[in-house]
Amino acid sequence: MSFGGNAASADPRVVGLRQEFQQGMTRFFMGFAVTEGIVLAAAVVVIWVLRLIDPSVGVYIVLGIALVGGFSLFLTIQSRIRRLQRDIRDVTGVVPSE
Repeated sequence: MSFGGNAASADPRVVGLRQEFQQGMTRFFMGFAVTEGIVLAAAVVVIWVLRLIDPSVGVYIVLGIALVGGFSLFLTIQSRIRRLQRDIRDVTGVVPSE
């Protein structure tokens, strides 16, 4: 993100917002990865180890879990980026550009 060449990016409040954003995203990614890993591992165990679901159908279940997880990841990242941009705009009065 650039801020149109002004000093808003050097503003300590913006630096603080960015640090909070980075820390929050790190926590989110770790939590998401652990949760998604557990869900996918449970699906694999149920489908291929315990054979409670036919493996030919199980492939679509695993694919569905991965697609839902990826889509929710995308939406969450977009939402958090918009929130960061809104917070920067509220603090500095400068609209961040891409």
